[in-house]
Amino acid sequence: MKRRPVLAFGALVAAAGISVGAFFVAKDKKDKDDKERSEIAADKNLLDFDSSAVKKIEFSCTDGNYTAELKEVNGESEWTLTSGGDFALDQSYLQNVCTYSSKLTAEESYSNDKDKLAEYGLDEPETIELFTDDNSYKIYVGTVSPTLDYYYISVDGKDKVYTIDSMYGSVLRANHVMLRTKKLIPYKSNEIKQVIVKKGDTVSYDLTHDISSDTWSFPAEYSMLEPNQTQLHSLSLILPKVQAALDNMRDEDPSDLKQYGLDKPTYTMTVKGTDGTERNILVNSSFDPENNCSCTYIKETGQVMIFHSDDIAFIQRGYLAFVTTSITHAELSDIKGFEFTSGDIDIKAVYDDATHKLTLNDKELDLNGSESAAATPFTNFFSTIAAETIVDIDIKSDPELKDPQFTAVFHKTDGSDITYQLTDAGNEKCYVFINGKYTGALVSSDILSGMNSAPYFYKKFAEEAGLSK
Repeated sequence: MKRRPVLAFGALVAAAGISVGAFFVAKDKKDKDDKERSEIAADKNLLDFDSSAVKKIEFSCTDGNYTAELKEVNGESEWTLTSGGDFALDQSYLQNVCTYSSKLTAEESYSNDKDKLAEYGLDEPETIELFTDDNSYKIYVGTVSPTLDYYYISVDGKDKVYTIDSMYGSVLRANHVMLRTKKLIPYKSNEIKQVIVKKGDTVSYDLTHDISSDTWSFPAEYSMLEPNQTQLHSLSLILPKVQAALDNMRDEDPSDLKQYGLDKPTYTMTVKGTDGTERNILVNSSFDPENNCSCTYIKETGQVMIFHSDDIAFIQRGYLAFVTTSITHAELSDIKGFEFTSGDIDIKAVYDDATHKLTLNDKELDLNGSESAAATPFTNFFSTIAAETIVDIDIKSDPELKDPQFTAVFHKTDGSDITYQLTDAGNEKCYVFINGKYTGALVSSDILSGMNSAPYFYKKFAEEAGLSK
């Protein structure tokens, strides 16, 4: 009976031995599984380097071999084509190549069976080789999978065939169309010197950029119209950003522009750069009306591209889009008197802004805002006769200043005078004359009659001021 504890202890030790043994077996299997998973993960991490360190990329494509190098251009780093052709490069595309390649990760891997390379398109692959100061990284790009989900690739230093997401693969499988710029013009905003747009043979607008002052101007015949610098700067910012989608890069050096409706373009656009070069662009704005798309042809590059018409809507504008349409000829604080004639209204006024005293046709009025009910109606009336809103431009007309329907003369405190006059232009518009000279601008004839007219606001003022008219 005394030996039973010994036997029990022995059984316990034996059981413990089995448990410890099973533990080490399980741990060994886990370690092997972890190692295998780690090796698989490491194998799928194909490339890992600093994308910003790439200085050169060599492309071997089905349509040619190209070399792009990062060079200093006007103080900025820019990808430049140094062999394989003569065209500007798509800077964003080159950057994407660097970015995608630098952290290239595979989804699956297969043995590098030479008999199957043709199935992967890797028997005669396209290649991309990226160079830093210290290393180079070469990628062999095959074809897309039958399901279009991924591309087959291989890389130097790895002995397998790998698959990568088709989005990345489509970027790495390059051609010269992907390499070349998709931009409408090659200039930055501060490199645009002049923009000329014609509709048929008629100039829609001709804009000149003074780089030193960063201001825009019109031709001499439009000198009495004020350029809207905000709108003009907006155009100069938009133009460099206009670029076509890859699948809208349609043709190069076409033998017949008629197929694109560009033999008789709706518009032609010339953009001149500060470097002395220019781009002449033909536009068929009715190329695909159902999808609201326009077709363009750049003469200097021979490139046909499709754009959504909204992206190049500026091509359909005229001078009116770039003119300051709201003009104030005088402020109450800047005048000492004025005269106004329109219809049966004929007034002469002397005004003192410091005291808000107005003498109108020899009748003195106190227009202090806190004491006079006529103050606000007078301000409304004066604003109506002292400002214009341009609704159209007609520089070709040469109207005669005869029988004006509206005349406002402002005597300014600095001793100068300005005379603002309107004559009938038909179509419910009036020609605008300043100091006896036609400006090229037209305003709505609503200023002469109706709820928003100068006579209407004068009547309201006269009622409050106790005037007969």
